[in-house]
Amino acid sequence: ALVKGTGELASKGDIIAPIARDEDSIITRKVAKGGKYAHTSYKVVEQFGDIYLVDIRLHTGRTHQIRVHMEHIGHPIIGDAMYGTRNKPYTRQCLHASELTFVPYGKDEAITITCEVGDNFGREK
Repeated sequence: ALVKGTGELASKGDIIAPIARDEDSIITRKVAKGGKYAHTSYKVVEQFGDIYLVDIRLHTGRTHQIRVHMEHIGHPIIGDAMYGTRNKPYTRQCLHASELTFVPYGKDEAITITCEVGDNFGREK
């Protein structure tokens, strides 16, 4: 992910904050007491001024978890109109799953799927 925020982002960290549905919306979520346990780890890969390229690992799988947690610590995903700002001139949300590991239903072993980052990731129009 590419994130942009105010202040310095630690070189790595864990965000453990409960996530609940926003009572004003059927779509958005927020960090809130009484929400479901959610754990996200991140590591800064590279810094470009106030923009950070971060590697993010999910320990739980809550709806919008990465987006909510990064916004919660003051570094929302670039281009995320729902939990940050559209950050023009970016043409898309700068969040990409490059690797996904899971155990398919009815199977005993995990599989890993990888996907290269597209040419338009983090690029301006």
